[in-house]
Amino acid sequence: MDTQKSPYELIGGPQKVDELVDRFYDLMALEESFAELRAMHSPDLSNSREKLKLFLSGWLGGPDIYSPQYGHPRL
Repeated sequence: MDTQKSPYELIGGPQKVDELVDRFYDLMALEESFAELRAMHSPDLSNSREKLKLFLSGWLGGPDIYSPQYGHPRL
């Protein structure tokens, strides 16, 4: 049995993924150096935040909750 924890578990699960994504988008809105990146997004970031949270959950080794809703991310 493999007892190695996934990155998802190591960072603290869904609450920490949410905090990470929220901080990322908060910084994107606040930092001048991210203005070009921010301009590529819609004014309302709620959909972007939610999609990234779902994607990172699976990418970090947690539950795959992105693909059933949006399909394979085609990485």
